[in-house]
Amino acid sequence: MLILHNSFYDANANAVVQYPYKEGETRITAKGKKILDLPTGGYNNHWTRNIIANEDGSKIYVSVGSGSNVGEHGINNEKRRADILEINPDGSDEIIYASGLRNPVGMDWARCTNTL
Repeated sequence: MLILHNSFYDANANAVVQYPYKEGETRITAKGKKILDLPTGGYNNHWTRNIIANEDGSKIYVSVGSGSNVGEHGINNEKRRADILEINPDGSDEIIYASGLRNPVGMDWARCTNTL
């Protein structure tokens, strides 16, 4: 989950969803808007997602774990997986920020170097 620029973001197993948010709210009743589809499915894959923004809030990073241990379900099952995806807050301009990360959960920024 992430709060950024009057929005609440939820990184689900299959998508990133954006909701309107006002500081101090304890309940969101508005319908969310899917801003990014994420790869999902398969048996015993890394389904958890993490989401974090950069310091100025211009980019969001979403972790997507691998679909298997060593590609045993085929390489097509690993597309956009074992990656950290970078997007704009509206879900546009997706790039693979980092790859080859079997299950990249627990993202944070290093204080001294400001690296992910």
